[in-house]
Amino acid sequence: PVIPLLLYLMQSTLGSEAGWLHWKDVLSEPAVKVVLVGFVWLYAHHFFAGIRYLLLDVHMGTALPQARASSFAVIGVSLVLTVIFGVWLW
Repeated sequence: PVIPLLLYLMQSTLGSEAGWLHWKDVLSEPAVKVVLVGFVWLYAHHFFAGIRYLLLDVHMGTALPQARASSFAVIGVSLVLTVIFGVWLW
């Protein structure tokens, strides 16, 4: 559901200056920024977990200590990138 919304947002902002100003005001609201940060965390976690599972599928890091370390790495990297995005956004 996010990709169609982003496509609509891009169409609206590129269509006219009034559309750009409208969405600029909407995206400057703190509640919207919190939602955006949440979506960034969701996508970052999904991306890095997907890479982890691809490596597990080819039998890399399947031992328990390695699997635990990679799961913590996925959480850590996704949270760090989310914090960086959040700082950039505010």
